[in-house]
Amino acid sequence: MIMHHASISVRCASEPTWLQNHGASGDIRVPPHRVTVYGFHTLYYTDMPTPLPVTPHTTGPLKLTDQANLLPFRKVLTVFSGLALCVVASTLDSVIIATALPTISASFNAGSVISWVPSAYMLTSTSFQPLYGRLSDIFGRKAALCLAMVVFMIGSLLSGFSSSIIELIVYRGFAGAGGGGIINMAQIIISDVVSLRDRGKYQGIMSGVVALGYAIGPPVGGVLSERVSWRWCFWVNLPVSLSAICTVLYVLPLKPVEGGVKRKLLAVDYVGTGLTLVGSVLIILPLIWGGVTFPWNSPIVLAPLCSGVLVIFLFCCWEWKGANLPIVPMHIFKHATVTGVYIAMFIKYVRFRPTAQTRQSS
Repeated sequence: MIMHHASISVRCASEPTWLQNHGASGDIRVPPHRVTVYGFHTLYYTDMPTPLPVTPHTTGPLKLTDQANLLPFRKVLTVFSGLALCVVASTLDSVIIATALPTISASFNAGSVISWVPSAYMLTSTSFQPLYGRLSDIFGRKAALCLAMVVFMIGSLLSGFSSSIIELIVYRGFAGAGGGGIINMAQIIISDVVSLRDRGKYQGIMSGVVALGYAIGPPVGGVLSERVSWRWCFWVNLPVSLSAICTVLYVLPLKPVEGGVKRKLLAVDYVGTGLTLVGSVLIILPLIWGGVTFPWNSPIVLAPLCSGVLVIFLFCCWEWKGANLPIVPMHIFKHATVTGVYIAMFIKYVRFRPTAQTRQSS
């Protein structure tokens, strides 16, 4: 038996013979300076150096917490309702101005600049979208979703108070930085609170909610811009968003994530985030300009487009070899199923987004 008075575990350099013969591992609890070991018939003393204090979990890479937390059916319905409100607010906002753009353009005498109102939202939502998944791993699902909702609400509020077309474009871009993470976070949280067997069912219903938001957005925008004011196209989301964020804060019992704030901030992949933002901007801008503002063979279109492809390549290299906690872990592409799904999603949005963008800009 080993008597001890401290809680720091070290390995003793020299062990008594009887301790070795009885299969002890040599890991013992040591007090400062002296260990007292009671053998079967003999009393042993061995001097040890005073161990240095060790603070657990303060060094090394941040360990991610498994945030899965299966909930009973009634609570799942409540959580799902709150997430559905978040998703409706996001999707409604992204298309509601499609029918209000002529009114907004006339109000500000914007001309062709009006096309930047939907483009600014799409640009920032696309750029920030990959970041939220990793932020939710580091800071927790609830914190990441609430951050996205707060940024989205502030941007929508300010958009309604815009006094110039430039202000409106800037505020729409700010709202997009939050809106880009809402749908992703809703799908992630669903994966945490329901079983694998039921996951497809709930995510399928959520896809229906997304379609609902896209369907009712343009008619609502047209009615508000003609009967009330185009500013309400942005303010109409605020009550829905506020109800959603209150529901999420109250009913979402997700597990806390270990680690202090400083360690969490240091764990964020800032290089990867910067490369994502720069690469997305350099690719999306020439795609917006091409054939509209400048011809496709113009250097103003080709130069940033090629530069954006290069930046995305650098991003992939950094995520593969440089990042401690990458935004996009490259090893997931070793799985054929995952790669196939991403290719299918890419083809889908290549087909869908240009159509939606053209309708909003026309």
